[in-house]
Amino acid sequence: MNTIRLSQRGSAQTTVIVGALVAVLFVYFLFRLAVSGVKIDPDDASDAAVNSRIQSVGMVSVSDGIEPGTRTGEQVFDKTCNQCHASDASVANSPKLGNNAEWAPRIAKGFDELIANAINGFADGAMPARGGNPDLTDEEIARAIAFMANQSGANFVAPPAPSEAQPAAEAPAETPAEQPAQ
Repeated sequence: MNTIRLSQRGSAQTTVIVGALVAVLFVYFLFRLAVSGVKIDPDDASDAAVNSRIQSVGMVSVSDGIEPGTRTGEQVFDKTCNQCHASDASVANSPKLGNNAEWAPRIAKGFDELIANAINGFADGAMPARGGNPDLTDEEIARAIAFMANQSGANFVAPPAPSEAQPAAEAPAETPAEQPAQ
């Protein structure tokens, strides 16, 4: 049986040389880093500068395309309130649209109380402030409350939406036709 012997001569020397080379390179690059002269500009460390560097490349906005403050009660209901108050919603203890029996005790508290509850929410977490939509204005919430309560037996007068408050531009009055001189 023939055995092949591999020569191991020089392997210890190679290991020492490679190890020394790695150590020298490590010290060299560490020295270069230490004396590189990198200085931090205080203006680059300001909150505004840091925020601009870490902000997202794009911004996502989920919107219904209607300017906040101009939505009608029905639009607010369709966007936010219907999640809990639609007639087929399954959220417990939230009065459903058109259910007079569920709305009657709430309507009895008065319009202002209903608005305050919707704006502030309930401490027990049953309803978040502004129905969970912080973009809603107080007037929009009042319009939504009036819309829902009025569908269930109330007769609340909602603040008009800006498009409802301004009458349509009237056509200019016709100037009397010139009459020929007599």
